[in-house]
Amino acid sequence: MGKKVDKTDRLLLLKESDNERYYLFTPRLMRLFPKSGDMRKMNLKEILLHLIRLVHGYKVYILTDDQDNVKGSILFSTGGSFRYPFASKKDLIDGPSFTVPEYRGQGVAVRIGDAVMNEFESDYNVVYGTIREDNVPSLKRVKKNGFVEESKLRIDRLRRFQKDQNGDHVLVAYHNKHKL
Repeated sequence: MGKKVDKTDRLLLLKESDNERYYLFTPRLMRLFPKSGDMRKMNLKEILLHLIRLVHGYKVYILTDDQDNVKGSILFSTGGSFRYPFASKKDLIDGPSFTVPEYRGQGVAVRIGDAVMNEFESDYNVVYGTIREDNVPSLKRVKKNGFVEESKLRIDRLRRFQKDQNGDHVLVAYHNKHKL
């Protein structure tokens, strides 16, 4: 079973429905990621990427059961950073996501993504995601959320995503239905 919500995270309860709770974690410089959940240890490169995300703003949405056992989480950040030259400040970046192993295959990440894009966030134009083309579960998840494949990407030396048909990442996009 996954960890229980850690009260020191100061999570904001966004919604309760169908024996589940949606929480929001907003990072701070001294707490880049919530203690809640089965999050793996980050290496130095990942910590630096989270510091870059912090400058541009990111939030972590967490789904729990009615006993506050964590089922999964998704990080959403704001576009406009050097890592995503194709995204504007009015766009969101989806990912990474994590589902506790016991809940995999049950649509946890799909429910979190749907709630974020259609209930909790509304003032965006496009949500972009970048997924390694061999990450089949994540590709299935974003397609269930309504994303479409836009192009292939590669990562250059500065960890920026560049459109390149020979890349090993897929750029997916979800266009805000409420802005059409």
